[in-house]
Amino acid sequence: MAEAEKYGIKVTHGNLDAIRNYTDVRDIVRGYILAVDLPSGIYNIASSNSVSIKYILDCLTGLASNSIVTEENSHLFRSMSNKFPKPSFKKFNNLTGWEPRIDLDQTILDSLNYWRDKV
Repeated sequence: MAEAEKYGIKVTHGNLDAIRNYTDVRDIVRGYILAVDLPSGIYNIASSNSVSIKYILDCLTGLASNSIVTEENSHLFRSMSNKFPKPSFKKFNNLTGWEPRIDLDQTILDSLNYWRDKV
């Protein structure tokens, strides 16, 4: 998105209705540190931020300093893209007290600013 903003490049996308879970990597790393001392097992380190790709794209285009042109490409659609179970971090939270701290909108802004500095 930073390149699209800077150079006026069109953003091509697939299915915007697909739901995914987004958790800030800084929160994930905090979780990994806590997980080191847990017994072997399956633990979800996730957030309650299961949102559509459209939400993410809308946030990014809304933060852009100029208008971003987007275009759908049906060849980028995946057959299973809408079958996404919402993860729960309750078990991990009960054992460690961990929960995500960084809001999704802050993650999106921080990520965009990181890439703005790179392009």
